[in-house]
Amino acid sequence: FLGGIVIARTVGPEGVGIVASAWALVELAKPWGTLSVMPAIRRSFQAGDPKMVWGTSLAMHLAVMVPAAIGIIALSPVLADVLDSTVSVVAISATMLLAVIPVSIGLAVLDSRKDFRARNIIVIVTNVSYLVFLIVLAVPTGSVEAVVAANVLSTALASVLCLRYLTRPVLDRPLARYFVSFGARTVAILFSNQVVFWLGVALTTASLGASSGGIYR
Repeated sequence: FLGGIVIARTVGPEGVGIVASAWALVELAKPWGTLSVMPAIRRSFQAGDPKMVWGTSLAMHLAVMVPAAIGIIALSPVLADVLDSTVSVVAISATMLLAVIPVSIGLAVLDSRKDFRARNIIVIVTNVSYLVFLIVLAVPTGSVEAVVAANVLSTALASVLCLRYLTRPVLDRPLARYFVSFGARTVAILFSNQVVFWLGVALTTASLGASSGGIYR
């Protein structure tokens, strides 16, 4: 919520649309990585070696996300025009696909180990660092690129925090049941976070519009 307020006040009502397009680009690309990873995880688990699961997951994420990120960067001029954004914002947002790989797998490992303390610490540190990066990078410049870069940097920090858990897979229940519960919980958390974040953006944007006589500056 605080991040949404800072962003809206930093880039103004018109800049919010550009930031939203960058977020949408990343969020639409993520499911492709997840869908491509699931069959490989299932096969490695059925082979009788649970330790292969997360190595396979990481490899598949890399195999899908890296080409996707490169493709988005290469097509950034076209996508920028379609999304009414800027080339630099599209290119920077593409790196989110790379930074999120260790995060998604690392948090899944922590969830399978029921280590919710470490999981919550990583999430809190990531959110706080995002707010700090916004204040340090974006507020002084008022740049949309700085806003997107702050997101990338905070995700990269979360990736570093998750790296140590990528080699410690422990599955204590059937894979299908695990992914159903983990997936449902993760979707619920991400959805609620997005709702609260964009509520801050919407309220601040409306306030800015009202303060300028109802016309975006």
